[in-house]
Amino acid sequence: MRTLLDSIDTSALIGLRDRALIGFMLYTVARIGAAARMRVRDYYEENDMWVCRLHEKAGKLHLVPANHVLEGYMHEYLDVAGIWEEKNSPLFRSMPHKQMSGTRLFEQNALDMIKRRAKKAGLPDWIGNHVCRTTGITRFLETGGTLEEAANLANHADMRTTRIYDKRDRVIRRTSVERIVY
Repeated sequence: MRTLLDSIDTSALIGLRDRALIGFMLYTVARIGAAARMRVRDYYEENDMWVCRLHEKAGKLHLVPANHVLEGYMHEYLDVAGIWEEKNSPLFRSMPHKQMSGTRLFEQNALDMIKRRAKKAGLPDWIGNHVCRTTGITRFLETGGTLEEAANLANHADMRTTRIYDKRDRVIRRTSVERIVY
């Protein structure tokens, strides 16, 4: 994911938007639909921290504090886009011909963008929105987060779902295979 984020050219608004959206999904482990439905007002400051208000499945609201890296991505995007005051407008907008529109970026277009960006970065073609969510949950757990906290962060009703996203035990290390001796 670091390779993907670092490969995005942020000298133009479209790159800032794409980095903000990918970073948003990585640092909040948000579903692509919740990210795509956000409005500018859904990213706001409260008690000296920035909060992401996600409109999840079945109309459920989910609040996630913004990671400091995500704050940087979001603020740079919003500053250059000049949409801070357009509170009711879409946060992540479509950009036909690299020009910002007033229309939200739809889920399929966001997925296509992630796949294009991954391909350009030399990453596998299976990189997509679920990889962002899975990677975010796995990294959270690798750095000391609990499964219960991960389930809350991911807004999973059932912890078994969170376990599906936990890929820590799927990595086979060389030290493990070196134990096989004949």
